[in-house]
Amino acid sequence: MRGAPHRRAATRNSRFATLNRTTASVKYRVARGITDRERSLCALKESKGSRGASSARVMASDDSAPSTSARANEGGMLPTDAPWGTLGRQAVLSTVALVSKFLLDVVNSTTTTNGETLRDAITSRERPQGLITLSNHASTFDDPGVLSELIPMKYFLTEPWHGGVRWTLCTDEICAKNKLREDFFLCGKALAIKRGGGLDQPVLHTAVELVKRGDWLHLFPEGRVSRDGELSRMRRGFAKLLCDIENSGGQTPLVVPFWHSGMAVVKPYGEYSIGVGKRVHVTVGEPIDFSDLVKKCGRCEKSVKARDALYGQIMDRVEGRLRDLKAKNARERESTGAAVN
Repeated sequence: MRGAPHRRAATRNSRFATLNRTTASVKYRVARGITDRERSLCALKESKGSRGASSARVMASDDSAPSTSARANEGGMLPTDAPWGTLGRQAVLSTVALVSKFLLDVVNSTTTTNGETLRDAITSRERPQGLITLSNHASTFDDPGVLSELIPMKYFLTEPWHGGVRWTLCTDEICAKNKLREDFFLCGKALAIKRGGGLDQPVLHTAVELVKRGDWLHLFPEGRVSRDGELSRMRRGFAKLLCDIENSGGQTPLVVPFWHSGMAVVKPYGEYSIGVGKRVHVTVGEPIDFSDLVKKCGRCEKSVKARDALYGQIMDRVEGRLRDLKAKNARERESTGAAVN
């Protein structure tokens, strides 16, 4: 009997020891489980963070316009061949011209004075003399709208035989935002230029070579759409282009200016709608003579001050001629009772 209490005490001690070991084991497993879970969560967060950063980089890359310099070849020239082939270029140019003519001739109306001067310059000049046309910039639809209106439809349809439809420059945030858009605009003979990229961009070197070989280039000397219809400050890209052609031995191009009115109400800036029943009027000027100024290009090349002064003189002449055409355009509209509505 006296051994019974000792046995009961030993049994209790054994049970307590087992319970303590079990409790310790459970605590260990719980702690380990928590630690493993934390590690898994941390790994998952790091993985998500890495994927998120990678996605952000891809999105930033996709959203930003591709660098025009990156597309240039070793000679600093942008590609000018049609990505969709000769027929692809013909299809893009003809389709865009047809739609533009429908919008300006059917949905709205367009009149032109002295249009034969520009048509002769386009179709009858002795190539390889190049052609540069200059105009005010009132709407994002000025080109292709007005340019399509000034060119006979037959000229677009026969582009593969003469290659004479105009080249133009387009900000890369619009016409080179992605590969499909870039290819489409290149088929339409529009080259991407980086806004604020300066005067030493590959696109300007490319434009020089195009004009030297006898092609037609259209430029907006203001460099951007005017919001109030007034002529904005002249950019110097045209002046540099003219001097680069001269200094590299090219033939001085024919330079024809024109002024148009009414496009700001046909396609208002920042809107996707097209006006109906509006009237566009285009006044084509006579070619501008720069012979007295381009002969100074070589002498001014080594002096930044002299070069800047010469560029200023060239652009002053352009601005003066465009202002004269603006006044003439307004008089012509007034004489026919066709106000800009």
